[in-house]
Amino acid sequence: MLIDEHLKGTIYIPVNKGSDDNPNFEIIKHNFTEDDIIHDSCNITSRCCDDQTFSIGGVRPAELAIKLRLEIPDVNAYTLYGAKIRLYSAYCGTPVPDDKLILRGEFWVTSAKRTKTIYSIRASDAIIWLDSGSYATSHDNTTSEADNPIYQTCVSAARTLNANMNDGIFAYVNSQLEEYGVDPVLHDIRTDITNNAPANRGFILIPSDISGAAGSRSPRDYAAYLTQIATGCMQVLVDPDDPDKAKIFITPFGYKPQSGSEKFKSSWTNPVKIPYEAIELDSCDIADYELYIHMTYTKTYDGTGWSCGGAIHKYGGNVVIDFSNNSFLDGRWHQRGIFGVIEGGENELVFSVLRNAGEQLGTVKKRPFSLKCHPVFESLEKMPKLGQRIEIEEKPGEWKESIITKMIWRFRGGWEFGCAGSDSRVLSQAAKRSLASHAEDNSKAYANIIAKDANASIAEVRDTADYAKATADSVNNAWNAYMPGVWNDISNLDARLAALESK
Repeated sequence: MLIDEHLKGTIYIPVNKGSDDNPNFEIIKHNFTEDDIIHDSCNITSRCCDDQTFSIGGVRPAELAIKLRLEIPDVNAYTLYGAKIRLYSAYCGTPVPDDKLILRGEFWVTSAKRTKTIYSIRASDAIIWLDSGSYATSHDNTTSEADNPIYQTCVSAARTLNANMNDGIFAYVNSQLEEYGVDPVLHDIRTDITNNAPANRGFILIPSDISGAAGSRSPRDYAAYLTQIATGCMQVLVDPDDPDKAKIFITPFGYKPQSGSEKFKSSWTNPVKIPYEAIELDSCDIADYELYIHMTYTKTYDGTGWSCGGAIHKYGGNVVIDFSNNSFLDGRWHQRGIFGVIEGGENELVFSVLRNAGEQLGTVKKRPFSLKCHPVFESLEKMPKLGQRIEIEEKPGEWKESIITKMIWRFRGGWEFGCAGSDSRVLSQAAKRSLASHAEDNSKAYANIIAKDANASIAEVRDTADYAKATADSVNNAWNAYMPGVWNDISNLDARLAALESK
């Protein structure tokens, strides 16, 4: 199948025109078209969770892979690292008018390999910068509040999700990027996302004297906590109202924005439709069951368990969403005294998050599927997004609905869509709790939260050991003082027995 699709882009390459001792970087701006792409080898992969396990809270950069012919003086594979690529595409005939080109995103090169003038490039979108920051550590390899600007901001007051994102995470990330001469990260964290409570009922981090440390050193960890509370994922999108800028958004699954223009709202409320004739032959697999959020659950820092849910659906895809180790939810519960009188009681600070998340996920059909297709998306309003509803004509006249958790666009090769959750029906996985972030991230958070208790336990063990040693020393000393007299008595007894035997 020949798809009438066209592509162009610009790559911005920092090149040192000075010396090692006196560097002088200049940005080389180089435009390219599909004629410079080898065998149409260009694709963008976006995921908000693993292919098998359904989860919320994904903070994963989209990745661009492209083979590009570049003949630029002073440029090699090493100078391409960190270069920025802006990519546009259009479904139309030639020549391509500018108003048909759609910005597909901005990407920063993370890998480059060269064969003569052909470069195999991999690049990630702006979310990659949430992994770039690192905090100074103290001599004992722990993080202090002074070393952690995000923690300082987010622990100082209860804030809405968007305020924690803007004032805490992105303010820090952009300050770091400014020092390195990198363009700031653009973001539009809207106020109409799930669980975005007003500031007097907002979210605050757990204090370091309880958690044992001043939080994580990765902006991505904090973003994952907040994105999980918002019941969705983080992704970079091009707003139809601002079509020349790519911005980071938090998007709940089944998001129905309450603010913005009609173009922006319709880009979410209207589902992606894949007609039967657009589906690649023998490539469509759709589950005969839907994922069912059996329970939303958390265990807070003090060991208290919380859950909202219902009965298990027999033969269904039962999923438990686990909020445990979420530092913002832990902090909200620990610092509940700052919120004043709460309707429904203090427990609402935790239960409201669990209940609202379950209700939000219950508004969308979550049917595991995978398919390859060749639809045409001619405008930004119609471009697919992670977490968006999708309707698939599995057979002529038979439509099924789900949401998108994976999408891959291949230049002139169509699209691949999918929804995770295939492992939820396996008996051994039925009660498996979905994770908001990687196991490494959760283990860091868990280690922080239990650190104080662990230190206290170690102190108790040390005190017990010291007491046992002191007791043992006392018994040993008494024994040593007693035994010489015993040996003297034994010697006297031996002498008397010997005298009796000699008679």
